[in-house]
Amino acid sequence: MLEVHQFPCLSDNYGFLVHDPESTETACIDTPDADAYLREAARCRWQITHIWNTHWHPDHAGGNAAIKAATGCKVIAPAAEAEKIEGVDRAVRPGDVVCLGDWEAAVIDVGGHTSGHIAYYIPGAGMAFVGDSLFALGCGRMFEGTPEQFWASLARLKALPPSTTLYCAHEYTASNARFALHADPDNPTLRKYAERVTAQRARGEPTVPTSLARELPTNPFLRADDPAMQARWGGGNADFVAAEAGIRQLHARYVDAVFRKDFAAFGDCFTDDAEWRIAGQILRGRPRIVGFLERVMDNFHRVIMTFRTPILNLEGRTALARTYVTENNGFKSGRPGFNIGTYYERLVADESGVWRRSWALYQLHYMGPSDLTGSFFEQPDYGAPPAFPPGDATTVNYSKVGGNKG
Repeated sequence: MLEVHQFPCLSDNYGFLVHDPESTETACIDTPDADAYLREAARCRWQITHIWNTHWHPDHAGGNAAIKAATGCKVIAPAAEAEKIEGVDRAVRPGDVVCLGDWEAAVIDVGGHTSGHIAYYIPGAGMAFVGDSLFALGCGRMFEGTPEQFWASLARLKALPPSTTLYCAHEYTASNARFALHADPDNPTLRKYAERVTAQRARGEPTVPTSLARELPTNPFLRADDPAMQARWGGGNADFVAAEAGIRQLHARYVDAVFRKDFAAFGDCFTDDAEWRIAGQILRGRPRIVGFLERVMDNFHRVIMTFRTPILNLEGRTALARTYVTENNGFKSGRPGFNIGTYYERLVADESGVWRRSWALYQLHYMGPSDLTGSFFEQPDYGAPPAFPPGDATTVNYSKVGGNKG
């Protein structure tokens, strides 16, 4: 039988060494800490022959080079992320099979946390190494994927035999349990699981691995299609999910265009006849909007913006959005700048589902140093969402105090 040696490393990662006694081959599942892996392998008297990476993040592939240099092992990694991972000998895709001795592991697409994230499922041993795609009572943050992609990935893991042992890469279960109880407070099975987790952590015991049988009735991210969960949280609205994803992509395109000073891409974030109300000005039409940004950006080396989650009121292919925004600005004069504001937007989607602004108002609340010792601006309170500014709402002309775009 395969042997799995699990050990803590870094702040909250788990390392896994998988050993086949028959062939004497040993695989590292990811490499968060090279020294820890080499030390634990020596303690077990196992020779590392393989590294199986699940995704490119440094706390999963950062030890590749050192371990490969020390052992001469072969590195297997997801093809979609191979360019970001050091020392790859074999790039694998979903549906491929990798071997440890005579044991075969199926490569499963679990993209979402990162776009090319994979898991390794060893059916003969009843175990799966899932990286940061699925956790005990949780799942990974969606850094690169889409909601639809991530849900499809979780569905693939749900389809494994319930007896499958799941080796996830972090000790997040206690905090995940708190969220799970908030999301699913009437679930007695979950409550018992959470109590067991609290006791385990109080004794300093790991809560990993878990089992799919344990997660299916308790993990809220695996229960998102459950009618009771959807009734509680308003799930099942595919149109809203798709619209929110599209509007988030609009904001991402906007941030990227401003940062790179790509004025054509910036203009494509607006409809041809859009109106932009900002800095005391009313700019109508895409050419005037782009021209304004060109003039303003001449004052900056770079501007990096962060859009929070938009609050949306959706009606078909149109939406009203309220989004809180922060900006970190590098002026050519050498001084830094920091802004806090609110964007109110009317948005429209074209036939292909691409969202653009048709009307936008930027409401500036603060300008100055990041320690908030600068200037605050009194602004109208338009009320709780879905309240929205009137079409003739005005904005603060702040060009006299260092000016910036929204």
